[in-house]
Amino acid sequence: MMHPFYDNKINLEGIKYLFELLSAYQMGTVSLPVLADKLDTARSGLIFPEKEWLDTYCKFWGAIEECNALALDAGQTSVLPEHQQFLDDTVIKLQRFFSNTFPVQNQSKV
Repeated sequence: MMHPFYDNKINLEGIKYLFELLSAYQMGTVSLPVLADKLDTARSGLIFPEKEWLDTYCKFWGAIEECNALALDAGQTSVLPEHQQFLDDTVIKLQRFFSNTFPVQNQSKV
């Protein structure tokens, strides 16, 4: 039996939105602070999240938030050059995580 988290329409729509948010960040239409904030806010909007799934999500969000915090500490709103590759890889891995756990389609804009 599938965990109810994966069958919930609200969760499906939320994950689709987050996938699109990551794509918008990659295209440069969403800033790093907005990305980190919306990924954080989304955690509380998920219904009956499976613990293992949420733990993995939080690891990805934490990595993105750390890049954001380091940039903000340096007085910037863009990722620091020395963290760019790490952040790019993390965003791709988070998209892959969403695609592997939910039937996410990137069909609309954020």
